[in-house]
Amino acid sequence: RAARWPLAVGGACLLAALAARTSRELPYFRNSETLFARALSLPPAHPLMLLNYGVCKFDQGEIGAAERCFAQALEPRESFPAFDFSLCEANLGYVRVLQGRTREAREVLRSRLEDPSAHWMVPVAWGMSLLYEGRPEEAIVYLEQARKYFWGDGQIMCELQRAYFEAGRTDDARALAAVLRSKIGMSCSDYAGLFSHNLDQWKRGGRAYAWRYFERLAESEWGRSVQLLNNAAWLAATDTQTPPEIAARAVAFAERAVEMTGSMKAEVLDTLGVARAAAGDFPGARQAAEQALAVAKDPALAREIEKRLALYRGGNAFRE
Repeated sequence: RAARWPLAVGGACLLAALAARTSRELPYFRNSETLFARALSLPPAHPLMLLNYGVCKFDQGEIGAAERCFAQALEPRESFPAFDFSLCEANLGYVRVLQGRTREAREVLRSRLEDPSAHWMVPVAWGMSLLYEGRPEEAIVYLEQARKYFWGDGQIMCELQRAYFEAGRTDDARALAAVLRSKIGMSCSDYAGLFSHNLDQWKRGGRAYAWRYFERLAESEWGRSVQLLNNAAWLAATDTQTPPEIAARAVAFAERAVEMTGSMKAEVLDTLGVARAAAGDFPGARQAAEQALAVAKDPALAREIEKRLALYRGGNAFRE
């Protein structure tokens, strides 16, 4: 359903922030999960190996497995006294923030926050936790620390841009975009341009974090975009791992899109049916699908809607 994604624009450089250091230190392990697993079976597991394996799992969208690896990496402190464990704490805090567990994230990060020798990802993860909670001005203080030390990661700069936009500092956000364009060829000059970055966060397991952005985007001037509402609702409704509370809120997005189109767009009504089914409302899903069929002009779309309607009648949701 590629047509659902016209808003996935912008030049966001989708690099894993977690991998910034570990992938440089052990590049020969970076793409071999088998070697990682074999090496980790030999005690004691080196924390750097656990970090790299966690990054591998994160890149595969297995955020739970990544979190376990980062937590395990903190355990053998006595065996590796010279190792900088602040990166383990930063990574663990980061993946917890992406899952919306900001309090747990800050418990891990707090002891390192004022440590000048701590890895730059510590203030980044802390800043992202504040951004998730709707505290962008406070988040900027910490995200700008990473800007001083590390320019090459487009993902981190996207978070700083998001903080600027959400704090109403549009000029700062656009000035940062101009610098990024010259330094790393990345450009994102408006708030909606961060959609693709947050879509990537979603796919890597950061559903709670990404959805918070989608909600704030919908509250902005971009909330008048049917495409935005439809895309976000479809994403949440068709993902088997969407948290129930997000699936419920996706219905509101879809209903709003239907209202804005006067219930006359088949693809929008189709999304409403999918969203209602994902939230467990099968009578409502059937009603939306039947409405979609009544106004559908594209035979191919009509056939897809009919297949989904059959699922709803059987008490099943549609998943991609």
